[in-house]
Amino acid sequence: MTAESIATWVSVLANVVMAIGVLFAWRQLVAIKDQTRADHERSRRQVAIDLMTAWVKNHTPQASIARTLVEGFARDQVEAMWKQASFEIPLEKKDLVIGALINSSNLEFTQATIKLTRDESSELRWQIITFLNGLECVLAGWHHNVADRFMIEEQFASLVSSSEGHYLLKTFRELAGVPNYPALHAFADYIERKNRTAALGKPPAA
Repeated sequence: MTAESIATWVSVLANVVMAIGVLFAWRQLVAIKDQTRADHERSRRQVAIDLMTAWVKNHTPQASIARTLVEGFARDQVEAMWKQASFEIPLEKKDLVIGALINSSNLEFTQATIKLTRDESSELRWQIITFLNGLECVLAGWHHNVADRFMIEEQFASLVSSSEGHYLLKTFRELAGVPNYPALHAFADYIERKNRTAALGKPPAA
């Protein structure tokens, strides 16, 4: 073997070694990225669980019942509650009204309505704000993509359903203003679009 052929083989071998080194380094980089991605996804799932756990711990029965009650209000009733003014509710809502208020012993009933005083209207408003503030904290994780979005949607999407008349207290949120509940507005709009396009099999833009 001539010196020239030896040099050629050395050059080839060096290139092979270099290629193997590059391939090894690339595989290490991919592994690191995959691990980082896996850690990130695991962290986002944990954040979702932590947010939902906090929601369950702080969620009150009165606030949940108040949400159901107010979802069925006409706009003028929501506006009266927002202003903490007295207003009337149909008597058929009696059980919901009693369940939504911490103190319902002084409620005034007529043959057809329940008359809420300013104090009772104010308490009902406070229950709704409590519900929305707690939910805003959960959905902020969804909105800013720091929590697993699928897990959050799975648990809270049912709060937005046109067939059930659930719009996440849309009228109240409008009166409060979008800046006060940005995550709620974003989530409600997203789920509404998702529900409308579900039949087409096309997911809405996030």
